[in-house]
Amino acid sequence: MHHREIAEIWEAFLQKDEPYSTVVYVDHDGEGRISVYANDLPDELSLEFGELLYQLRATLDSLVYELAIIDSGQDPPARCGEA
Repeated sequence: MHHREIAEIWEAFLQKDEPYSTVVYVDHDGEGRISVYANDLPDELSLEFGELLYQLRATLDSLVYELAIIDSGQDPPARCGEA
């Protein structure tokens, strides 16, 4: 499952010596900010996350189609294909 794979990749990333960099900026007027950056996020993380989102969208599409069948009482639904 993708969520387990993401968790494993993330855990391995956090075990690195310095997974994050922190930079503090202070302007001349005394205002400032702190920025935190992830160092070298693994490419596999974005791949697994993208696949997880793709599968969630496919599940939602299927759910909407099933609800349209229930609502119309027909398979395919009466207005299937209309935009």
